[in-house]
Amino acid sequence: MDSNQLQTALGVAITAEDYTLAAQIKDRLQQKLSESGSAVVSQPLDWRALGVPEWLADRSERLGLVFPTEVQRRAAPVILSGSDTVIASETGSGKTAAFLVPSLAQLDYPPELFPEDLEGPQLLLLVPSFELGVQACMLLYKLWGGNISSRTPGDPANMFSYTGPPGIKVRGVLNDEELQMAVSGGRYLRGVHAVVATPDMALALISLKDSPLSFQVGPCARLGSGCLRFLADRITPWLGRLGV
Repeated sequence: MDSNQLQTALGVAITAEDYTLAAQIKDRLQQKLSESGSAVVSQPLDWRALGVPEWLADRSERLGLVFPTEVQRRAAPVILSGSDTVIASETGSGKTAAFLVPSLAQLDYPPELFPEDLEGPQLLLLVPSFELGVQACMLLYKLWGGNISSRTPGDPANMFSYTGPPGIKVRGVLNDEELQMAVSGGRYLRGVHAVVATPDMALALISLKDSPLSFQVGPCARLGSGCLRFLADRITPWLGRLGV
């Protein structure tokens, strides 16, 4: 097993309260990281140690992300520093959380910034397909306190255990129906912290006069229509040919 798989297994063992197995996995993980000369070996296996705020670290753990995987531990400090980041890792290694968790840590929340004061989304997540967009929306929804019943009594991720900022919203603009809702009066995107969209849907929104997708707040302010046009014209068709 590689280090990402071992860290995932460690989280599963902790969740199952099998501490004997967890201790064995932890020893194997530390040995593997030492043998590989990994720069993250000396870092604690903890979201808080990476600079993630307490409420977000607690929520991540309750959702099953008990320990950050190696790709998450490598990516988080870079993203939190404000640097541009490219993440490349194998499927199942935790890439989505690797950029989402530290990205959420950088946003402004009440009382510094209330939803009704937002002039546009603070986070725009571009995805190559509807299916990946739905997955990203659901993870954001749950990280911000949303709850999808597991039908298990005492679910640690229920909405009552959430301690983060209230009233934070995510919206998807992933198909023509959602695009129409976004352009009809602007209520669909009003007071939204994060928008998940495909490049062609985002381009359609930003190209409108009085676009509801304005980027006046947060990291999205650096993103222009030229970048979206390139993604819509070049990247999306290429991914389509690959079946992504």
